[in-house]
Amino acid sequence: MRRPRSIGILVVATVGVVMLIASAWVQARLVWNFTPSIPTGLYWIEDRAWEKGDRVAVEPSGSLMITLQQTGVLEKGRLLMKRVAAVAGDEVCRAESKVSVNGYDVATARSDVKLPKWSGCFRLDVGDVFLLGETADSFDARYFGVTSADDIVGPAQLLLGI
Repeated sequence: MRRPRSIGILVVATVGVVMLIASAWVQARLVWNFTPSIPTGLYWIEDRAWEKGDRVAVEPSGSLMITLQQTGVLEKGRLLMKRVAAVAGDEVCRAESKVSVNGYDVATARSDVKLPKWSGCFRLDVGDVFLLGETADSFDARYFGVTSADDIVGPAQLLLGI
């Protein structure tokens, strides 16, 4: 008579452990974007390789993370959300305020605020990405330049926008 009860306890315990693991996995894949660089809302971080043109969640590292924290753009532990505008082999240029990828204008840098500046043209190497927001006010590669592709957590799909 004790066997069915112990099996029931084992089943309940197993289901509980599976639910805890699944809950942690889902929480790690759901991200709220607070910044207006891309639409504000709830995003699902997809479990697939990202591609040029994708919106992506980024965990900045090194000097970029320091800059983002010092400027108050991003709190530690939060993800940056941007679009992949250029990848390895693409040529990126900034002349005055115009930013182009492979000869096509893709963004305009603001000149009315004090932000980091760079100029010239360069070809992205393997492992480099050029990330842009979707608004004119986005603090992105027009100011901070290239980001390591290793910083990309994954493609971000908008689930609920506000």
